[in-house]
Formats: sequence, structure tokens, C-alpha cells
Amino acid sequence: GMCVSGRDEHAFLGNACCGTRFAFCVVQQLARHHQAVHYNQGDPFRAVMAEVDRIREITPFILVDFHAEATSEKIGMAYFLDGKVSGVFGTHTHVQTSDERILEGGTAAITDAGMTGPHDSIIGVKPKLALQFVLSGRNVRFTPANSNIRIQGCIVDIDEVTAKAVSIERIDMQVDLNQESRES
Repeated sequence: GMCVSGRDEHAFLGNACCGTRFAFCVVQQLARHHQAVHYNQGDPFRAVMAEVDRIREITPFILVDFHAEATSEKIGMAYFLDGKVSGVFGTHTHVQTSDERILEGGTAAITDAGMTGPHDSIIGVKPKLALQFVLSGRNVRFTPANSNIRIQGCIVDIDEVTAKAVSIERIDMQVDLNQESRES
């Protein structure tokens, strides 16, 4: 797990003088289904539970980034950790799901948080090049796409006393890079 210090939403918005300091930890875990073959992965459920048990001695504010192919495995991890962590966020497929929710034990969950980057692409790559690779089987130099840039993810409000999620909001914002470069 990667433990860092955080502040409330005011600090996120750049107001460093406000907010109560607390420690939170982000645990990243690879799934078993489809990926175990590539990474010689053991049981991700037992591995993440051991890490959560260790981290809970330091802080109750724990977020899990579960990198998985199968949606069933991602939401399964959320139910497995319900009440033990503040949030479980599926990643990997680059397609944001619309199933954000607070589980019965107070854990925020979403099957896939989505992708930040160019959405008029094949997971960030210019479609023509990605298709050339898929259709030919030959290596192709990938060039990042640069249109329809989006920031996707979730904003989760976590109770400072109980470490339970109070709300989860899916975000999907378009970014105008031309506008930002003009303002810089």
C-alpha cells in the first residue's frame, strides 16, 4: 500500500490552510482472472485482506484500486472488503461504469473508474495505429490520440470519525487543452 497524508476537499481545491489532517492509504492489487497468467499472480483476495489488516493498525482510511479485467471480480472485491475499507475502485478496462454506490457496510464502490485521457482513441492510442497492430500482428509505433480529452474518476466523501463512505459521485469532465494552453 502507498500511504500518504491528506486533507479535506478544501486542500484539494488549493486552500492549504483549511482542513483536518489525516493519514490514508491506497492499496493497488492485480486481479486473478485473465491477468494471473501474465503476472504469476496468487490469490488477490487473500493478498489484499492481509494488506488491509496490516494498514488498519496505522489508519482506518483505506482506498483500494483493484486492477482487474472481469467486472464480476471487481465488484466481488468490493463486497469482500465492504465495511473494512472506505472505497474500492475497479480499474483496467478504461470504460467508466455507472454503478457507483455505497455498500451496506459503508464502502464506496465502482466497477470501473474509467480513463483519463483521449477518448476518441483505442485506450489512448490513435485508432488507425491500434487497428493496424491488431490486424497485422506486427509491432506498430503507437502515437497518443489527442482529441476528446476527458478526466474520469470518482469523488468520495468519507466520514472523518468512522472512515465509512458517505457519498460517491462519478465524474466525467471534458478538458479543452487549447483553452488551458491559452490561459498558461
